[in-house]
Amino acid sequence: MSRATGKTLTLLLSAVIIGGFAAPPAAASVADDEMAETSGETCVVNVQTKKQRCFDSFAQAVSHATAGKVRTGTKTARQAAADPAFERQINAIAATPAASYVLSIEWLSGNFSGAQRVFTATGPCDSSADLDWQLGYVGDDWNDRITSFRGYSNCLVKHWEHKDFRGLSTGLQSESSNLGILDNRTSALQWF
Repeated sequence: MSRATGKTLTLLLSAVIIGGFAAPPAAASVADDEMAETSGETCVVNVQTKKQRCFDSFAQAVSHATAGKVRTGTKTARQAAADPAFERQINAIAATPAASYVLSIEWLSGNFSGAQRVFTATGPCDSSADLDWQLGYVGDDWNDRITSFRGYSNCLVKHWEHKDFRGLSTGLQSESSNLGILDNRTSALQWF
């Protein structure tokens, strides 16, 4: 057996064993225009418009993403991810009318560390198990780089190996400090 075939079989078997192999849903995808790359440690991306704005600090990004409703002070993204008060503030927005809701925060490194991308939409995830939001491609600058994440606004997140919801996928998760087989292999996201 060739090395490439063995690697493919190992990935396929691993996905079946952990229950992460899934077929893409029938929901329509948002157009896959590439997001513009900009500088900054933390970027906020609206999954509907694909507009991205980057900031020099996590506090600035969260304030922008929540229209000033959540202020982290000097907390780093890692500190905020571990803070139940931060999670309560972000999730409380889902219970009130808002212009923007944080769906998830994705990190480049494990254990909620490294650069972050904050994904937002004009509504939270609802309590049913249906698909609420999706992004068919995370952009060239984040493709195959996500390692950890945390869902907010009542969202469970599904990570896909390839753009347009193809290949291996995780199950629905509210958070993960390491994406395991999809560590540094995510190209598309869905929020339920």
